[in-house]
Amino acid sequence: EPWSARPERQKLALELKYIDATFDLFHELVKYTQSLVEGDVRWGRRAVALNQSLQVRPKEVSNPSADVDKWRQLMQSTIECMKTRCLKLLVRLWLATFLNSRKIELYFLKNGWVETINSLNGHGLGASDVFVALLSNNKQLVRQVDGSTVQKFIDFIRLLGPLDTWLSFLVALCAPAESAVGAMQQLVLE
Repeated sequence: EPWSARPERQKLALELKYIDATFDLFHELVKYTQSLVEGDVRWGRRAVALNQSLQVRPKEVSNPSADVDKWRQLMQSTIECMKTRCLKLLVRLWLATFLNSRKIELYFLKNGWVETINSLNGHGLGASDVFVALLSNNKQLVRQVDGSTVQKFIDFIRLLGPLDTWLSFLVALCAPAESAVGAMQQLVLE
């Protein structure tokens, strides 16, 4: 399976600074994705809707020179969908780089990438699954999570409803590796 954890590949990705390069690429891509920069959590949903409408829209535009505005709108929608796909792929790639590797999980923490992944939550890119996988078996990382991160997930529950993703995060936060972290449980209850 292409997204399974392979320790030899993970070690090579770490040593060659491949993970670092993917985060550099991510930051470059985000510069050109204004709705993501603004923090609009509906961005992922709009991108899915745009992707679905692309199957119909090219047929509406038979002559690009006849209707320049429709053609420009179609191209902008296409570019937005491509950006979304690239971002989803990068997020999924990060999961494969650290899965079952404590050393790389800590490398993510050391480089501040845990916060980067957290900032992508709610955008429909799969970052919440990556965040849960990162925290679910690592008490050391869980202890580093601050109150603002917890509050962000609680706000997602309020705004977007009680999705399994947000509840999985709270479980990973309060009981990583099935052992309770009292301080986190107290933080969630507050």
